[in-house]
Amino acid sequence: MTVTDANSDPISFILDGNNAVLNTCCSGSHLGDTTASVNCDCSDLSLLNGGAGGTYIVKIIANDVTFDSAPVYFSLTFTSLNYHPEFYDLTTSFTVTTDTNPFSFNVQYRDLNLGDTLTFSYTFLNLLQTHTLVSAMSITFPVSPIYSLGGHNLVFDFTNFVGTVDLKLVVQDDNSSGGFLGIFYSV
Repeated sequence: MTVTDANSDPISFILDGNNAVLNTCCSGSHLGDTTASVNCDCSDLSLLNGGAGGTYIVKIIANDVTFDSAPVYFSLTFTSLNYHPEFYDLTTSFTVTTDTNPFSFNVQYRDLNLGDTLTFSYTFLNLLQTHTLVSAMSITFPVSPIYSLGGHNLVFDFTNFVGTVDLKLVVQDDNSSGGFLGIFYSV
């Protein structure tokens, strides 16, 4: 936004943006004796209420020491940072005696973006080991006020099996590709 003053008075700006800390991303600069501009680069702006996204109405008023201009309004929209989901309390290596049946463990995962839909998947790194997994049932968690939560109970049957089972575990959210992965080994 560019502002000019016909009397060549110095120009200053008043910024008002409800919840946004606009002074950290908006600045005024003089382009000559009678012209000034306001530039807003809010790519690194933090919000006072914990980084919540939303649209904020911003009011800018130019002042030439004597008079205020009519206010100019625009909307500034912030989107919340998308966090990648993660596994937690995950043990990545087990030693299991042959013929231990069934052997099970829980895989738990979460996402700091409340409301994201989480998708769990697994891949055997050796397809000859797929017969060892008997079931992968979803676990129900109580609703969390700060996380999207999920989990699966993996049940294995190691009858007459000796060796290492390698699984690649992946959890993804509905707002990003990828996600944190872990590898489970059992002997």
